[in-house]
Amino acid sequence: MAATAKTTATFPILVDSLVSRFGDATALVFGDESISFWELADRSMRLSQGLRDLGIRRGDVAAIWFQNDPNWLVAFLACARVGANAIALNTRFRQAELNDVFERLAPRAPTVQKCSAVHCALWRRNFWTNNRFV
Repeated sequence: MAATAKTTATFPILVDSLVSRFGDATALVFGDESISFWELADRSMRLSQGLRDLGIRRGDVAAIWFQNDPNWLVAFLACARVGANAIALNTRFRQAELNDVFERLAPRAPTVQKCSAVHCALWRRNFWTNNRFV
């Protein structure tokens, strides 16, 4: 039996390889919105730079609090590009549940949609110190 080479591909590497193969072809469809492979990669690269600018580094915990739409995948992919451990938060969590998650996991930064910006303000007031959640 011939030996086969074992390869390890991260999620960003897989997406980037799909970009090189399919480029402008549709990767995701959500309602009336469609996103190409290129756009998925581009949006996640831009968000990953934003996470780096916030000080997010490999191994840090990043909380993702998005509704079920393509932006969730963009945020997850951005965290993977940075090497951050992405934690998906239930969008129906109430303040006590969010407090529990933040106390246990101490995410370095939230990644949220605009619709949950009010919760970011609560998180900032309750947990944010010296550019990180405590």
